[in-house]
Amino acid sequence: MNRLLFFLLFVGIITPPLSSQTSIGDPRELPGNVVWLDGSDPDGNFQSGGNFSGGNTWVDKSTSGNAQATQTMAFRRPTVLPNALNGLSGIHFDGNDYMDVASAAFSMLSNKAGATLFVVASTEATSSQRLFMISTDNSMRTRAGLNMFDGFGTSIGGTGDYGAAGRRLDSDPFQRIEGGGITLNQFDFYVGGFDYATGELSLWVHGNLETWVNTFQTPGITSPSPSLNIRVGADANLNNIHGNFNGTLAEIIVYNRLLPDAERQAVEAWLESKWFISSPWSNLGRGLAGTHGVPSLTGDGSLQGGTSITLSLDDALEMSQAYLVIGFSTLQAPFKGGVLIPTPDILIPSLPTGPFGSLLLGGIWPGGLPAGLTLAFQTWVADNAGPSGFSATPGLGATTP
Repeated sequence: MNRLLFFLLFVGIITPPLSSQTSIGDPRELPGNVVWLDGSDPDGNFQSGGNFSGGNTWVDKSTSGNAQATQTMAFRRPTVLPNALNGLSGIHFDGNDYMDVASAAFSMLSNKAGATLFVVASTEATSSQRLFMISTDNSMRTRAGLNMFDGFGTSIGGTGDYGAAGRRLDSDPFQRIEGGGITLNQFDFYVGGFDYATGELSLWVHGNLETWVNTFQTPGITSPSPSLNIRVGADANLNNIHGNFNGTLAEIIVYNRLLPDAERQAVEAWLESKWFISSPWSNLGRGLAGTHGVPSLTGDGSLQGGTSITLSLDDALEMSQAYLVIGFSTLQAPFKGGVLIPTPDILIPSLPTGPFGSLLLGGIWPGGLPAGLTLAFQTWVADNAGPSGFSATPGLGATTP
Protein backbone atom coordinates (compact mmCIF):
# COMPACT_ATOMS: atom_id res chain seq x y z
CA MET A 1 0.00 0.00 0.00
CA ASN A 2 1.12 3.56 -0.72
CA ARG A 3 1.19 4.92 2.85
CA LEU A 4 1.76 8.49 1.67
CA LEU A 5 -1.42 8.26 -0.41
CA PHE A 6 -3.23 6.86 2.61
CA PHE A 7 -2.01 9.81 4.67
CA LEU A 8 -3.11 12.36 2.08
CA LEU A 9 -6.54 10.85 1.74
CA PHE A 10 -7.16 10.98 5.46
CA VAL A 11 -5.87 14.48 6.02
CA GLY A 12 -9.25 15.99 5.02
CA ILE A 13 -11.14 16.76 8.22
CA ILE A 14 -14.92 17.01 7.99
CA THR A 15 -16.13 19.95 10.09
CA PRO A 16 -19.25 21.50 8.48
CA PRO A 17 -21.00 24.30 10.37
CA LEU A 18 -24.21 23.37 12.15
CA SER A 19 -26.35 25.47 9.85
CA SER A 20 -25.41 23.30 6.87
CA GLN A 21 -24.71 20.07 8.75
CA THR A 22 -25.90 16.88 7.10
CA SER A 23 -24.37 14.43 9.56
CA ILE A 24 -23.88 14.27 13.32
CA GLY A 25 -21.54 12.41 15.62
CA ASP A 26 -24.24 12.07 18.27
CA PRO A 27 -27.56 13.77 19.22
CA ARG A 28 -25.96 16.38 21.49
CA GLU A 29 -24.50 18.21 18.51
CA LEU A 30 -27.92 19.72 17.76
CA PRO A 31 -29.28 22.35 20.19
CA GLY A 32 -32.16 21.47 22.50
CA ASN A 33 -31.32 17.80 23.19
CA VAL A 34 -33.15 17.13 26.49
CA VAL A 35 -33.41 13.31 26.38
CA TRP A 36 -31.01 10.68 25.07
CA LEU A 37 -31.70 7.21 26.44
CA ASP A 38 -29.44 4.78 24.61
CA GLY A 39 -30.28 1.08 24.93
CA SER A 40 -26.83 0.12 23.69
CA ASP A 41 -25.25 2.04 26.59
CA PRO A 42 -27.70 1.93 29.56
CA ASP A 43 -25.09 3.03 32.11
CA GLY A 44 -24.26 6.11 30.03
CA ASN A 45 -20.47 5.74 30.01
CA PHE A 46 -20.33 6.21 26.21
CA GLN A 47 -19.11 2.64 25.75
CA SER A 48 -21.37 -0.02 24.25
CA GLY A 49 -22.66 -2.63 26.68
CA GLY A 50 -23.13 -2.55 30.42
CA ASN A 51 -26.25 -2.58 32.57
CA PHE A 52 -28.46 -0.08 34.37
CA SER A 53 -26.53 2.28 36.63
CA GLY A 54 -26.95 1.17 40.22
CA GLY A 55 -29.00 -1.74 38.90
CA ASN A 56 -32.13 0.35 38.27
CA THR A 57 -31.34 3.56 36.34
CA TRP A 58 -31.15 4.09 32.57
CA VAL A 59 -28.71 7.01 32.34
CA ASP A 60 -29.61 10.05 30.24
CA LYS A 61 -26.77 10.99 27.87
CA SER A 62 -28.40 14.21 26.59
CA THR A 63 -26.95 17.70 26.75
CA SER A 64 -28.98 18.46 29.88
CA GLY A 65 -28.33 15.06 31.49
CA ASN A 66 -31.47 15.44 33.61
CA ALA A 67 -33.74 12.72 32.22
CA GLN A 68 -32.51 9.65 34.09
CA ALA A 69 -35.14 6.88 33.92
CA THR A 70 -35.42 4.74 37.05
CA GLN A 71 -37.49 1.80 38.31
CA THR A 72 -36.83 0.73 41.90
CA MET A 73 -39.47 -2.03 41.90
CA ALA A 74 -37.79 -5.16 40.53
CA PHE A 75 -41.04 -6.70 39.24
CA ARG A 76 -41.73 -3.53 37.18
CA ARG A 77 -38.17 -3.11 35.91
CA PRO A 78 -37.27 -3.85 32.26
CA THR A 79 -34.12 -5.81 31.46
CA VAL A 80 -31.10 -5.19 29.27
CA LEU A 81 -31.29 -7.49 26.23
CA PRO A 82 -27.85 -8.22 24.70
CA ASN A 83 -27.56 -8.31 20.90
CA ALA A 84 -31.03 -6.86 20.45
CA LEU A 85 -30.24 -5.25 17.09
CA ASN A 86 -27.12 -4.98 14.93
CA GLY A 87 -24.98 -6.45 17.71
CA LEU A 88 -26.10 -3.79 20.21
CA SER A 89 -28.14 -4.22 23.36
CA GLY A 90 -31.66 -2.85 23.92
CA ILE A 91 -34.06 -2.48 26.85
CA HIS A 92 -36.79 -5.14 26.96
CA PHE A 93 -40.21 -4.41 28.49
CA ASP A 94 -42.46 -7.41 29.21
CA GLY A 95 -45.87 -5.67 29.14
CA ASN A 96 -45.74 -5.01 32.87
CA ASP A 97 -42.60 -2.85 33.11
CA TYR A 98 -42.07 0.91 33.01
CA MET A 99 -39.54 3.53 34.14
CA ASP A 100 -40.07 7.07 35.45
CA VAL A 101 -37.90 10.02 34.47
CA ALA A 102 -36.28 12.21 37.15
CA SER A 103 -38.18 15.31 38.25
CA ALA A 104 -35.23 17.51 37.18
CA ALA A 105 -36.46 17.01 33.60
CA PHE A 106 -40.14 17.88 34.20
CA SER A 107 -39.91 21.36 32.62
CA MET A 108 -38.43 20.13 29.33
CA LEU A 109 -41.52 21.17 27.33
CA SER A 110 -42.72 24.15 29.39
CA ASN A 111 -43.08 27.42 27.41
CA LYS A 112 -41.90 25.78 24.19
CA ALA A 113 -42.89 26.38 20.57
CA GLY A 114 -42.18 22.83 19.48
CA ALA A 115 -40.68 19.42 20.18
CA THR A 116 -39.23 16.47 18.25
CA LEU A 117 -39.33 12.90 19.59
CA PHE A 118 -37.42 9.92 18.13
CA VAL A 119 -37.85 6.26 19.08
CA VAL A 120 -36.24 3.04 17.82
CA ALA A 121 -38.33 0.09 18.95
CA SER A 122 -39.73 -3.37 18.27
CA THR A 123 -43.03 -4.61 19.73
CA GLU A 124 -44.30 -8.11 20.46
CA ALA A 125 -47.99 -7.23 20.85
CA THR A 126 -50.81 -5.37 19.08
CA SER A 127 -52.31 -3.90 22.26
CA SER A 128 -52.34 -0.15 22.89
CA GLN A 129 -48.81 0.74 24.04
CA ARG A 130 -47.11 3.96 25.15
CA LEU A 131 -43.36 4.34 24.61
CA PHE A 132 -42.46 7.80 25.93
CA MET A 133 -45.05 10.10 27.49
CA ILE A 134 -44.68 13.61 28.94
CA SER A 135 -47.71 14.39 31.16
CA THR A 136 -48.56 17.71 32.84
CA ASP A 137 -50.73 16.40 35.66
CA ASN A 138 -51.56 13.19 37.50
CA SER A 139 -54.26 12.07 35.10
CA MET A 140 -53.88 12.01 31.31
CA ARG A 141 -52.82 15.48 30.22
CA THR A 142 -50.07 14.34 27.89
CA ARG A 143 -48.14 17.19 26.30
CA ALA A 144 -46.22 14.96 23.87
CA GLY A 145 -45.77 11.25 23.39
CA LEU A 146 -45.14 8.38 21.00
CA ASN A 147 -47.24 5.24 20.98
CA MET A 148 -48.27 2.09 19.09
CA PHE A 149 -51.79 0.79 18.32
CA ASP A 150 -53.20 3.63 20.40
CA GLY A 151 -56.94 4.20 20.78
CA PHE A 152 -56.99 7.04 23.29
CA GLY A 153 -58.04 10.59 22.50
CA THR A 154 -59.20 11.96 19.16
CA SER A 155 -57.55 10.85 15.92
CA ILE A 156 -57.09 13.92 13.71
CA GLY A 157 -55.18 12.38 10.81
CA GLY A 158 -53.76 9.27 9.22
CA THR A 159 -54.24 5.56 9.70
CA GLY A 160 -51.70 3.03 10.84
CA ASP A 161 -49.97 1.45 13.80
CA TYR A 162 -47.50 4.15 14.92
CA GLY A 163 -48.72 7.29 16.62
CA ALA A 164 -47.74 10.73 17.89
CA ALA A 165 -50.06 12.43 20.35
CA GLY A 166 -50.41 15.23 22.87
CA ARG A 167 -51.78 18.69 23.52
CA ARG A 168 -50.46 22.25 23.75
CA LEU A 169 -52.33 23.58 26.78
CA ASP A 170 -53.49 21.53 29.75
CA SER A 171 -57.11 22.43 28.95
CA ASP A 172 -56.87 21.30 25.30
CA PRO A 173 -58.22 17.93 24.11
CA PHE A 174 -55.83 15.02 23.67
CA GLN A 175 -55.20 14.51 19.94
CA ARG A 176 -53.23 11.98 17.95
CA ILE A 177 -52.15 11.15 14.41
CA GLU A 178 -51.32 7.70 13.07
CA GLY A 179 -49.37 6.09 10.23
CA GLY A 180 -47.19 3.23 9.10
CA GLY A 181 -47.51 -0.49 9.57
CA ILE A 182 -45.83 -2.51 12.31
CA THR A 183 -44.43 -6.00 11.81
CA LEU A 184 -44.23 -7.72 15.18
CA ASN A 185 -40.70 -8.37 16.49
CA GLN A 186 -39.18 -6.14 13.80
CA PHE A 187 -37.33 -2.95 14.71
CA ASP A 188 -38.11 0.39 13.11
CA PHE A 189 -37.70 4.04 14.04
CA TYR A 190 -40.23 6.82 13.98
CA VAL A 191 -40.40 10.52 14.75
CA GLY A 192 -43.07 12.84 16.07
CA GLY A 193 -42.74 16.53 15.14
CA PHE A 194 -44.78 18.86 17.38
CA ASP A 195 -45.08 22.42 16.04
CA TYR A 196 -47.15 24.06 18.75
CA ALA A 197 -46.47 27.54 17.33
CA THR A 198 -48.32 26.80 14.07
CA GLY A 199 -50.65 24.02 15.24
CA GLU A 200 -48.97 21.33 13.11
CA LEU A 201 -48.21 17.71 14.00
CA SER A 202 -46.14 15.33 11.87
CA LEU A 203 -45.25 11.64 11.95
CA TRP A 204 -42.31 10.07 10.10
CA VAL A 205 -41.65 6.31 9.96
CA HIS A 206 -38.15 5.23 8.93
CA GLY A 207 -37.53 8.59 7.28
CA ASN A 208 -40.81 8.75 5.36
CA LEU A 209 -43.52 11.29 6.14
CA GLU A 210 -46.62 9.28 7.01
CA THR A 211 -49.03 11.91 8.34
CA TRP A 212 -49.15 15.69 8.64
CA VAL A 213 -51.97 17.86 10.01
CA ASN A 214 -52.30 21.59 10.63
CA THR A 215 -55.21 21.25 13.05
CA PHE A 216 -53.22 20.27 16.13
CA GLN A 217 -54.59 22.51 18.91
CA THR A 218 -54.60 26.30 18.62
CA PRO A 219 -51.24 27.82 17.67
CA GLY A 220 -48.95 29.18 20.38
CA ILE A 221 -46.41 28.05 22.94
CA THR A 222 -47.01 25.40 25.57
CA SER A 223 -48.19 26.27 29.07
CA PRO A 224 -45.59 27.22 31.70
CA SER A 225 -46.63 24.41 34.01
CA PRO A 226 -44.05 21.64 34.42
CA SER A 227 -44.91 17.99 34.02
CA LEU A 228 -45.88 15.89 37.02
CA ASN A 229 -44.50 12.78 35.40
CA ILE A 230 -42.53 11.58 32.38
CA ARG A 231 -42.65 7.86 31.79
CA VAL A 232 -40.90 5.32 29.60
CA GLY A 233 -42.87 2.21 28.61
CA ALA A 234 -46.36 3.16 29.85
CA ASP A 235 -48.79 6.06 30.11
CA ALA A 236 -47.60 8.84 32.41
CA ASN A 237 -50.90 8.77 34.31
CA LEU A 238 -50.06 8.52 38.02
CA ASN A 239 -53.56 7.39 38.96
CA ASN A 240 -53.91 4.51 36.52
CA ILE A 241 -50.88 2.84 34.95
CA HIS A 242 -51.89 1.50 31.53
CA GLY A 243 -50.61 1.21 27.96
CA ASN A 244 -47.59 -0.80 29.08
CA PHE A 245 -45.07 -1.49 26.33
CA ASN A 246 -44.33 -5.11 25.36
CA GLY A 247 -41.15 -5.12 23.32
CA THR A 248 -37.65 -3.65 23.11
CA LEU A 249 -36.60 -0.01 23.12
CA ALA A 250 -33.28 0.69 21.44
CA GLU A 251 -33.17 4.50 21.58
CA ILE A 252 -35.19 7.52 22.75
CA ILE A 253 -34.13 11.04 21.74
CA VAL A 254 -36.05 14.25 22.48
CA TYR A 255 -35.45 17.88 21.48
CA ASN A 256 -37.35 20.79 23.03
CA ARG A 257 -37.92 22.38 19.62
CA LEU A 258 -39.15 21.31 16.21
CA LEU A 259 -36.08 20.29 14.22
CA PRO A 260 -35.93 21.62 10.65
CA ASP A 261 -35.85 18.92 7.97
CA ALA A 262 -32.06 18.88 7.55
CA GLU A 263 -31.46 18.35 11.26
CA ARG A 264 -34.21 15.75 11.62
CA GLN A 265 -32.79 13.86 8.66
CA ALA A 266 -29.31 14.02 10.23
CA VAL A 267 -30.61 12.31 13.37
CA GLU A 268 -32.51 9.76 11.26
CA ALA A 269 -29.33 9.00 9.28
CA TRP A 270 -27.39 8.61 12.51
CA LEU A 271 -30.00 6.15 13.85
CA GLU A 272 -30.06 4.29 10.53
CA SER A 273 -26.29 3.89 10.53
CA LYS A 274 -26.13 2.82 14.17
CA TRP A 275 -29.02 0.36 14.35
CA PHE A 276 -29.73 -0.84 10.80
CA ILE A 277 -26.43 -0.93 8.89
CA SER A 278 -23.89 -3.62 9.68
CA SER A 279 -20.42 -2.25 10.32
CA PRO A 280 -17.06 -3.91 9.70
CA TRP A 281 -15.71 -2.36 12.88
CA SER A 282 -14.67 -4.22 16.00
CA ASN A 283 -13.78 -2.64 19.31
CA LEU A 284 -10.16 -3.28 20.27
CA GLY A 285 -10.46 -2.31 23.91
CA ARG A 286 -10.70 0.63 26.25
CA GLY A 287 -8.57 3.68 25.67
CA LEU A 288 -6.62 5.88 28.05
CA ALA A 289 -8.66 8.09 30.39
CA GLY A 290 -7.91 11.75 31.03
CA THR A 291 -9.81 14.60 32.70
CA HIS A 292 -12.76 14.19 30.33
CA GLY A 293 -13.02 10.43 30.79
CA VAL A 294 -12.49 8.05 27.88
CA PRO A 295 -13.58 9.76 24.64
CA SER A 296 -15.43 7.60 22.12
CA LEU A 297 -14.65 6.75 18.49
CA THR A 298 -17.12 5.24 16.05
CA GLY A 299 -16.63 4.25 12.43
CA ASP A 300 -19.03 4.38 9.52
CA GLY A 301 -18.66 3.30 5.91
CA SER A 302 -17.16 0.42 4.01
CA LEU A 303 -13.53 -0.60 3.68
CA GLN A 304 -14.09 -1.66 0.08
CA GLY A 305 -12.48 0.34 -2.73
CA GLY A 306 -14.04 3.52 -4.01
CA THR A 307 -16.09 4.19 -0.88
CA SER A 308 -15.63 6.64 1.92
CA ILE A 309 -15.25 6.21 5.64
CA THR A 310 -16.10 8.53 8.51
CA LEU A 311 -14.71 8.36 12.03
CA SER A 312 -16.60 10.24 14.75
CA LEU A 313 -14.78 11.43 17.87
CA ASP A 314 -17.03 12.36 20.81
CA ASP A 315 -16.85 13.26 24.50
CA ALA A 316 -13.24 14.44 24.32
CA LEU A 317 -11.87 17.63 25.85
CA GLU A 318 -13.31 20.61 23.96
CA MET A 319 -11.01 22.76 21.80
CA SER A 320 -8.15 20.34 22.21
CA GLN A 321 -5.77 19.04 19.55
CA ALA A 322 -6.70 15.58 18.31
CA TYR A 323 -4.48 13.10 16.44
CA LEU A 324 -5.75 10.28 14.26
CA VAL A 325 -3.61 7.17 14.73
CA ILE A 326 -3.57 4.49 12.00
CA GLY A 327 -1.83 1.15 12.36
CA PHE A 328 -1.66 -1.77 9.94
CA SER A 329 -2.30 -4.18 12.79
CA THR A 330 -5.00 -4.69 15.42
CA LEU A 331 -2.51 -5.74 18.08
CA GLN A 332 -3.13 -4.12 21.43
CA ALA A 333 -0.70 -2.76 24.01
CA PRO A 334 -1.82 -2.04 27.58
CA PHE A 335 -0.73 1.36 28.81
CA LYS A 336 -1.55 3.06 32.14
CA GLY A 337 -4.91 1.33 32.53
CA GLY A 338 -5.89 1.73 28.88
CA VAL A 339 -5.13 0.26 25.48
CA LEU A 340 -2.96 1.86 22.80
CA ILE A 341 -2.18 0.78 19.25
CA PRO A 342 1.55 -0.06 19.29
CA THR A 343 4.05 1.52 16.91
CA PRO A 344 1.50 3.55 14.90
CA ASP A 345 2.23 3.62 11.17
CA ILE A 346 0.56 7.01 10.63
CA LEU A 347 -0.08 9.87 13.06
CA ILE A 348 -2.21 12.68 11.59
CA PRO A 349 -2.84 15.95 13.47
CA SER A 350 -6.37 17.26 13.02
CA LEU A 351 -8.31 20.41 13.77
CA PRO A 352 -9.21 21.14 17.41
CA THR A 353 -12.24 19.34 18.81
CA GLY A 354 -15.52 21.24 18.81
CA PRO A 355 -18.51 21.43 21.18
CA PHE A 356 -18.95 18.30 23.34
CA GLY A 357 -15.45 17.28 22.28
CA SER A 358 -16.71 16.14 18.88
CA LEU A 359 -14.90 15.91 15.56
CA LEU A 360 -15.58 14.11 12.27
CA LEU A 361 -12.65 12.74 10.29
CA GLY A 362 -12.99 11.21 6.84
CA GLY A 363 -11.17 9.65 3.94
CA ILE A 364 -11.59 7.67 0.73
CA TRP A 365 -9.64 5.07 -1.24
CA PRO A 366 -10.32 5.68 -4.96
CA GLY A 367 -8.02 2.84 -6.01
CA GLY A 368 -9.39 0.36 -3.52
CA LEU A 369 -7.73 -1.61 -0.75
CA PRO A 370 -6.38 -5.15 -1.03
CA ALA A 371 -8.54 -7.89 0.48
CA GLY A 372 -7.52 -9.18 3.87
CA LEU A 373 -5.81 -5.95 4.97
CA THR A 374 -6.26 -5.32 8.70
CA LEU A 375 -6.35 -1.74 9.93
CA ALA A 376 -6.53 -0.23 13.39
CA PHE A 377 -7.64 3.31 14.25
CA GLN A 378 -7.45 5.37 17.41
CA THR A 379 -7.67 9.05 18.27
CA TRP A 380 -5.36 10.68 20.80
CA VAL A 381 -6.54 13.95 22.33
CA ALA A 382 -4.15 16.36 24.05
CA ASP A 383 -5.02 16.59 27.73
CA ASN A 384 -2.37 18.21 29.90
CA ALA A 385 -3.91 16.81 33.05
CA GLY A 386 -4.04 13.26 31.71
CA PRO A 387 -1.71 10.48 32.89
CA SER A 388 0.55 10.92 29.91
CA GLY A 389 -0.49 14.26 28.48
CA PHE A 390 -3.35 12.87 26.40
CA SER A 391 -6.55 10.83 26.45
CA ALA A 392 -7.12 8.02 23.96
CA THR A 393 -10.32 6.60 22.49
CA PRO A 394 -10.89 2.85 22.37
CA GLY A 395 -9.29 1.34 19.28
CA LEU A 396 -11.33 0.37 16.24
CA GLY A 397 -10.24 -2.50 14.00
CA ALA A 398 -11.46 -3.72 10.64
CA THR A 399 -10.34 -6.10 7.91
CA THR A 400 -11.07 -5.44 4.25
CA PRO A 401 -13.40 -8.02 2.66
